[in-house]
Amino acid sequence: MSRPVFISYARSTSRHHGEAFHRELGTLSFFDTSDIETGEQSSQELDDALPDAKVVIIFEAERYFQRWYCRKELKTALKSFEILSTQSGSRRKNRMAHLRALSWPCHPTNPDR
Repeated sequence: MSRPVFISYARSTSRHHGEAFHRELGTLSFFDTSDIETGEQSSQELDDALPDAKVVIIFEAERYFQRWYCRKELKTALKSFEILSTQSGSRRKNRMAHLRALSWPCHPTNPDR
């Protein structure tokens, strides 16, 4: 099932933020809760959800950039933007109107931010 919103986060620092967004968005969002250790493969569901998303919500924190799978999600999300940004004309304009990426800074010492 394709979901328009993909929530990308590091569990150790941003899980509660991601869960809150997922509760609000319900079935509109993809929110993965499985742990992926170094050397493990991500699930097919996870690999399919990100390219299908129209919105990627990234809860950035220092730990986010230390986790290989978070960096992979970020790189995958940015790949679509890079491809679209090299196109010209109205096709690019129409596609860019549908592409949105949100980055939400998370501060472990202040979970309300």
